[in-house]
Amino acid sequence: MAQTASGLKEGIEAVEASERSIIKFITREVELLDTRRFEEWAELFTEDGFYWAPVSPDQTDPREHVSLFYDDRKAMRTRIARLRHPQIHVQTPPSRTR
Repeated sequence: MAQTASGLKEGIEAVEASERSIIKFITREVELLDTRRFEEWAELFTEDGFYWAPVSPDQTDPREHVSLFYDDRKAMRTRIARLRHPQIHVQTPPSRTR
């Protein structure tokens, strides 16, 4: 019984550590976006990574539904270039994530 309780405690601690790690990552991501450090933000993704925002929470596949965006690294670079353009009026004032 003690071994089972110990294993459960270790499992809970591992989940809590993962949650803290995820929260730290998302907080860093928000900070980079809100301070308009888009290039640093894009570096968080692997070359085969995608940035996806579904229209509704029940979407399971971005290829089968309309999405707010579904960007690969190339599309991210294009989006960042547009956001950096000096005459981008849709970003006045700049968007924020928080």
